[in-house]
Amino acid sequence: MMEPDPNAVAWLLQDLCTQLGYSMAARQPERFIELVSKGADSFADAVLLAEGLDPTLEKRLRRDIRQFVAARFERWAAGGGQDGAV
Repeated sequence: MMEPDPNAVAWLLQDLCTQLGYSMAARQPERFIELVSKGADSFADAVLLAEGLDPTLEKRLRRDIRQFVAARFERWAAGGGQDGAV
């Protein structure tokens, strides 16, 4: 996986907010930069934890976030840019 651009991570978190309604993670984008290298599962868990939700209990929500995040990570890895657009 490529080194994440902090601006791209902020865009991803903003998109999670506007498209899926998860806003708390966007308040601390710097916290999520290192999670990119840990993968979509860790990133999705951190988003849910930021919302005050338990990722082990919120299986459907976790799946939706993970799919959204994984698609973005794949785009970054494929060289599709890190501008934040889906």
